[in-house]
Amino acid sequence: MGGNKISGTIPKSISNASKLIMIELSFDSFSGLIPNTFGNLRLLEWLNLRGNNLTTESPNTEWNFLSSLTNCRKLIRFLELNSNPLYGVLPLSIGNLSASLQDFHANNCKLKGSIPVEIGNLYSLLDLELSSNDLNGSIPSTERKLFNLHGLDLSNNNLQGSIHMSFVA
Repeated sequence: MGGNKISGTIPKSISNASKLIMIELSFDSFSGLIPNTFGNLRLLEWLNLRGNNLTTESPNTEWNFLSSLTNCRKLIRFLELNSNPLYGVLPLSIGNLSASLQDFHANNCKLKGSIPVEIGNLYSLLDLELSSNDLNGSIPSTERKLFNLHGLDLSNNNLQGSIHMSFVA
């Protein structure tokens, strides 16, 4: 249903479709919160919410919806949240997402805070994109556990420190 300019909130009842493996709602006009009920979609492999006007409960809170997605053990392909004014911070539970997740994109989401060290648990990641946010601190050393990483975009943040040699070797 992506690219149709559908508006309103994403209905929580979408999780009643328990056999869904793909949700494509990119470049619509959805607003409001990302439903925590997505976590009930145990077979979900692909979630694309890019380019909407989705938000979180408060600008300084953790992304609770991300914590709910830890129930989606088959989320192996793609999680895209780019270009939504989500604000907030990445929760430590990001490391509990499916260890098979290949692509995580959260560019231009107004993220704050640091990149949790738990992100290193996502050892199947091929592409990690967190550019154009307000992330600070250093790149966690646990990211060197991401041996399969082919793409890493952390540009346009407030990160500092050194780049680990495992990224350039």
